[in-house]
Amino acid sequence: MAEKFIKHTGLVVPLDAANVDTDAIIPKQFFAESDPYWFWRASV
Repeated sequence: MAEKFIKHTGLVVPLDAANVDTDAIIPKQFFAESDPYWFWRASV
């Protein structure tokens, strides 16, 4: 079971736009990883 999320200490950027292209933020090539936790480890 995953640990409870307590506090976020990273940077948050609101995108005040309609129809945001998420591939421009994180391209789909990065989601082809075989490790399902790569994004979590890269963001902490």
